[in-house]
Amino acid sequence: MFQRVLIAYDGSDGARTALRVGIGLATRLEAELHTISVQEHLPHYAASIDEVQDAKERIDAYFRRLTKEVRDLAKP
Repeated sequence: MFQRVLIAYDGSDGARTALRVGIGLATRLEAELHTISVQEHLPHYAASIDEVQDAKERIDAYFRRLTKEVRDLAKP
């Protein structure tokens, strides 16, 4: 039936519930599971390049954490 399942994941409780349901569905259907997370724009008017770099590093760390959560939950 389905070959791919796509779950939007932002780390919230609702998204975590949807992820668990999506993992179960993908497992039962032997489908590929994909996730997507969306990043907000960096500050438009930063006082310095360091501010922009700090914001980017925080955002990158957040998305690495989300990716690890998804991988850990999807492990058989």
